Amino acid sequence: GPGTMRAGLKGNMQGFHMQGTRNAQQIGISAPEIIAAEPPNRYVTSLVIMPNIETRLEAFARLANGIALFPGGAGSAEEFLFALALKMDEKNADQKLPLILTAPKESQSYVESLDSFIMETLGAEARNYYEIIIEDRAAVAESMRSEVMYDGGVPQNRKTHNDSISWNGSLHIDEELLQIFKPTHENVAKLELSRDQSPFRLAMEMRRLFKAIVHGSITSAGQQQIAECGKFEINGDQKIMTALDTLLSQFVAQKRMRSDHYEPCYTIKGR
Repeated sequence: GPGTMRAGLKGNMQGFHMQGTRNAQQIGISAPEIIAAEPPNRYVTSLVIMPNIETRLEAFARLANGIALFPGGAGSAEEFLFALALKMDEKNADQKLPLILTAPKESQSYVESLDSFIMETLGAEARNYYEIIIEDRAAVAESMRSEVMYDGGVPQNRKTHNDSISWNGSLHIDEELLQIFKPTHENVAKLELSRDQSPFRLAMEMRRLFKAIVHGSITSAGQQQIAECGKFEINGDQKIMTALDTLLSQFVAQKRMRSDHYEPCYTIKGR
């Protein structure tokens, strides 16, 4: 789509051009509900449309040697939580998949908001699974390069697991993480947003929540659903609900919810 997604691919193309590479392939991975709202930008050379959001996220994780996440909105938060859940899964303890949150100075607030939310909900130990780099493009590149180049950790890790460097087949992705979550009012109300479970499970549930928020805020089908049935009711532990309310309010203030006059598609209730 546009914005950050376009900027990342444009930067890649400029880099390839400077290196003298003329036939670089840039893979765009989408899903039907995204294509309906966001057609691919002109820097995508190979477009893959997965059947749903969950298989799209799986494709991201299996194709990636490393993940750098730039400021976006609720959809970027969903993607980040998916990656974080993978890294927090004990079955992936021996996997290498570097994860960096990065932003220029003017967008630092997004990274800080998301980081604070993770700390409040998943705990301080969650910070061990990702790195934050602000206003330093070279540092992002060097950090990622140290992990993904052939003298780094990722290639050796893939070799150890008999994986291709371009496809991480041994990465464990829990079946529940891949189950299609339909963002109905009933399913949103049933989400288990409690710390009485593993951080991995909580991250998985919060990923589903952000999928519902994207659905109700951006897609035409979701907006019609909210108009006809009312707002989603989000229930959970009071501490998590407070952190969620703060994060979403910050997204609105930062104009990251696609509208200058955004009307939330949700109400938050503690317990």
